[in-house]
Amino acid sequence: MKKYTTYKKIEEPYFNFSELLGFPILPICAIAFLSFGMLFFFGLIPMLVANGIIAVFLTAAYHGLKNASPNGSRNATHTGLFDLLSLLTSFLVILAVILITNVGAYIIVTFQQTGVFYDIYFYIWLFVVLAIPVIYFVVLELKYQFDQYYQAAHFTTLPLTIIHDYELLTCAESVTFLNTKKKFMTHVSVTERNHLEHIGKLANLSVSERNKYLYQPVFNETIHIPIGTDRLQISWYSVIEDAYYKDEINFPFEKLAYEENKYPTNIPKFLRGQKTDRVTLSILKGGKIQLFNKHTDIIDRVTLKSMDAAAEARTDLQHAAAAIYGKKELSAQSNKIRQSNEIDARAELADYRCSWQITGTGLEGHNIEIKDVRNNYTTSKAIPFNTFEERRLPVFFEIDYHKISWVNIHVDAEKLYSLIQTFGTVKPTLTFDFQLDPENGDATMRLKLNDAFVPFTAWEKEVNEYRLKDVKETLSEKKDFIVKNNFLKNIYEAIVEKAYTKAEQLCKEALEQYPYFPMIYFYEARLLWYAQGFEASYAQENYFLDKTKTEPYAFAQIYNHYGCLYDEEKRYTEALARFEKAYAAYPQQLFYLVNMAEIHYKMKDARQALHYAEECIKKQFTTDMVAEIIANKGVLV
Repeated sequence: MKKYTTYKKIEEPYFNFSELLGFPILPICAIAFLSFGMLFFFGLIPMLVANGIIAVFLTAAYHGLKNASPNGSRNATHTGLFDLLSLLTSFLVILAVILITNVGAYIIVTFQQTGVFYDIYFYIWLFVVLAIPVIYFVVLELKYQFDQYYQAAHFTTLPLTIIHDYELLTCAESVTFLNTKKKFMTHVSVTERNHLEHIGKLANLSVSERNKYLYQPVFNETIHIPIGTDRLQISWYSVIEDAYYKDEINFPFEKLAYEENKYPTNIPKFLRGQKTDRVTLSILKGGKIQLFNKHTDIIDRVTLKSMDAAAEARTDLQHAAAAIYGKKELSAQSNKIRQSNEIDARAELADYRCSWQITGTGLEGHNIEIKDVRNNYTTSKAIPFNTFEERRLPVFFEIDYHKISWVNIHVDAEKLYSLIQTFGTVKPTLTFDFQLDPENGDATMRLKLNDAFVPFTAWEKEVNEYRLKDVKETLSEKKDFIVKNNFLKNIYEAIVEKAYTKAEQLCKEALEQYPYFPMIYFYEARLLWYAQGFEASYAQENYFLDKTKTEPYAFAQIYNHYGCLYDEEKRYTEALARFEKAYAAYPQQLFYLVNMAEIHYKMKDARQALHYAEECIKKQFTTDMVAEIIANKGVLV
């Protein structure tokens, strides 16, 4: 393995001029100015003594801050001599930096006092003080860029998940991806464990807790594997089987089906590389493994070799297992698991498929995604309703209303599978029938096997109260929107029928039910004109503008309404001012633009009339008036 090049995570060099200016540039400059003064007035020896004293204080300050930090060595116990020796290196480095900085001060003072300028030494000093730090950061940046492109040329990302049966009790899992031709490799070790206090006691857990332990992966990260990986090394120790498996098999890299990664766009295409679907490595009983993604099997189920580890190595593995799983009751629980058939039953369940669908009431606006007994992540798209499809059994339904996930349903797939076997149907059809009622915060599920509902209680719901509150608010807003639209529709129809009294009553009811309803004031303004005429309407213009100023569309409609009134009285200048304000308030409504063109047309301003008519055409909006203005080139005939 020493001949192989491995992927290494590289960090961009950190450079912050403001921080460097604060430390160490300004402190060093301050010391240099102080040294310059001492050298000029007192001479070389006093300056050197002062530099030594400053170095002592800086060394003490540096180690004081270091020991006070969380990662410092304040808890370490050392002898006095050891402490002094540990300070010596820091003292010498700090003193060297100060003295090198003060070489320039010495050369300048010498020139001022003697007229002799040591130009070669001065240029060497400038190079050391200024050029070397710049070169250092440039080299770091160049190395970072080279490493980035080098690794992008030889490695690609792979979202990897590793799963195994919770009660199989595996440890020392190790996975290595190899490109044996170009000598590149990536090594993955599993170090984290699920909580193991429930080994052999899963039956006592709730459905959600049981599923968590059974289907939660032991590894779930995006790694970088060699491009063109052709071999896969896997090893692990199974406590239950007391067996150590280790083997190397072929790896079909081409089955990963990579495609261009288009994001993030601020990174060059070459560095973005390619992406592929998440891949799951399933470790099974008897040394079997399986590698798959959500579309296909990448490596069909294959059995690895069981290694006869040396006695010393086996003892080390057993100690490692005991350290991971704990010694207490491990032996008794292991025997209990060995005598049961649950691991084999779950392995069989992972391969079982049947045709099932989702139906129910209250599904409008909802999406449902699932996790199944094999895939430990939710589907990338919602399950279609009322559509049978052959799938693995679900263990988890995530239910959202317009992307707000408010309830999860956890299913005990083992009991569901047992129920199916009880009925003995060769090709059963299942229907998961949901009754969703987010307004009351309720969700239930019934199971239909073939064409009949069957008793099934091995499921539980998990309601997210915070998200449920958001859903309720969304539903309330949607309901209010429908009611408000009905008010507006009924008021408009009453005005068209000239049933003004009815329209006024509807406006009153709407404002009583919804005190903040700006659009109602537009209809009130129209009704005022119908009932009392122009002057009464003009007198209330500011009132209606004030009532609608928080709602852009209603505000614009008021301006447009008054523009139409002034237009009706041929007061075109005043009408134009209202239409312009309407368009400025709500430019999405292009009819205001038409009104502006028409007013200019009536004012015999052909250039402006044609300008606004052409603007309408550019925005793909036309009316008979626009067509007339275009045809007449803005000149009113």
